[in-house]
Amino acid sequence: MLSNSSTAPNTPVKACTILLTRDNMAGIEVFMVKRNQKIDFAYGALVFPGGKLDVQDSDPELLKFCSGKGLSIEEPAARICGIRETFEEAGILLARDASTGKMISGARCADLALSYREPLHTGSLTLLEILKNENLTLACDKLTLFARWITPKSFSRRFDAFFFLAESPSDYIASHDNIESVNSFWKAPSEVIRDADEGRATVVFATRM
Repeated sequence: MLSNSSTAPNTPVKACTILLTRDNMAGIEVFMVKRNQKIDFAYGALVFPGGKLDVQDSDPELLKFCSGKGLSIEEPAARICGIRETFEEAGILLARDASTGKMISGARCADLALSYREPLHTGSLTLLEILKNENLTLACDKLTLFARWITPKSFSRRFDAFFFLAESPSDYIASHDNIESVNSFWKAPSEVIRDADEGRATVVFATRM
């Protein structure tokens, strides 16, 4: 008997989110952006940088630029997606100088954001081209897998989402893109939850968890 296509579960879209963290005197803070009201998903909500995997994230040549040992087959593409989305949405590129193996400085990160953030977002340049132009490798090993959630089959819109933790170097400056997001800040997770509970912010279920 043929199955009814209308009841067949839809395939979840692969995605990645980065919880970018930093330490201060009061404890750990996380970087969050406020989604543009015109965005069709989680509009107006506070979220972490991230998005859907792009075809280029699985480019075999690009995978060679992802540093990290013992990663699963699927993880490198998810990590590349997370780093790419964090660069586009937060202006922070977690990368190393290929010649020295050292993380790029905050000043160089800012210069790269000024030169490449918008072209990468618009698609006029690929991440692979940027890495080759600037002699960089992606610091995929700096991402710690925190969770992986797959939306239940009963949902009409499904995601297979990786959540990674990544500590931001102290001299890196994060900022929102004024396209997908309209505001950004560093804040203690407990304060974000309090703001949501008291009606000062919108935080969707997955972000809250």
